[in-house]
Amino acid sequence: PHAVRDVRTGNLRDAFLGRHRALGRDLQTYLRGLAAADISQNTLVIGLCVGLLSFIVSSASGYFDLWRCKSFWD
Repeated sequence: PHAVRDVRTGNLRDAFLGRHRALGRDLQTYLRGLAAADISQNTLVIGLCVGLLSFIVSSASGYFDLWRCKSFWD
C-alpha cells in the first residue's frame, strides 16, 4: 500500500526505495532460512556455486587463449 500511494503522488523514488527495502528483507529472510537449514543442503548449494564459477573461469580462459592464438596468426 505504501509504495502504491507513493506512485500515485508521483514520488517514484520513494516507491522504488520501499520496494528495494522489501526485497532486501526477503533476501535476508531467505539467507537466514538457508543458514538454519541442514548443512548438506548448504554444502550442495556452495558446491554448485563453486562449480559454476570454475566453469565460467575455465571457459573464459579458453576463449582468451583462442583469441590470443587467432590474433597471433592474423
